[in-house]
Amino acid sequence: MISTWGRIDAPWDSIIAWIAAEEPSLPPILLLQNGSRFRTLPPSDAIGLDTLAFGKRPILGTNLRQAIRPVALSATSPDETEPIESFIDLAGDQRLVARITAPSIKTATSTGALTVSPAEIREWLDITEDRSEPADASGQQWQRLELWGGGIVTGRIQDSSIKVEAANLRWALPVSDIRRFSNPIPRIEESVMRRVAELIRDLGHAEWNVRQAASSELQDLGPLARGSLREALRHTADPEVVRRIEQLLQSEP
Repeated sequence: MISTWGRIDAPWDSIIAWIAAEEPSLPPILLLQNGSRFRTLPPSDAIGLDTLAFGKRPILGTNLRQAIRPVALSATSPDETEPIESFIDLAGDQRLVARITAPSIKTATSTGALTVSPAEIREWLDITEDRSEPADASGQQWQRLELWGGGIVTGRIQDSSIKVEAANLRWALPVSDIRRFSNPIPRIEESVMRRVAELIRDLGHAEWNVRQAASSELQDLGPLARGSLREALRHTADPEVVRRIEQLLQSEP
């Protein structure tokens, strides 16, 4: 099928339904098992169907109006629940469960340009409507990036599009179409993992000021360090390290 942003090759067992729009001028909306929902045009080639009454029949995709898998539809919750994987809310109340594959995102802020990794982002919100300044002449909108490390970046994304990837698609989404990007679970980069390991070792350092500095930095890292802290707690016998790790874990929000 073809969406506004590109092609998707969706296996039948990944589909909940392909439902005709209430507005005749809009394409049907495709609902996927992973929580994605977006409008797509039908495939142009023939689809092979095993019918109960007439056996195997090819149906032109352009003749399709709606397709529903009743078992999959009945198994979904009537309540709106957010995916546990990275997802992007797009213009037109559409949602794509996918990860950003761009290596970095550059944002122009009031204090200068700032580059962050997509893995650092906890939540990305389009806040253009909340600002007195509209999108600029080139169409760049205002975004608010909440980082897993606790920082907040407000500015305009400098890239015109962002590359994303899911099981059956690779698209470049225009930034102007992105309303929200969420990383429900932090994706921790290898460099951060190495730094966390160093800081955990420093919790048992002979010098108090080194131990204290390590505790402070681990506290600032917040969710990015908690998995490693829990793992270290299971394997350390040093009373000082145990005490400091327990204090850090007890400070979880």
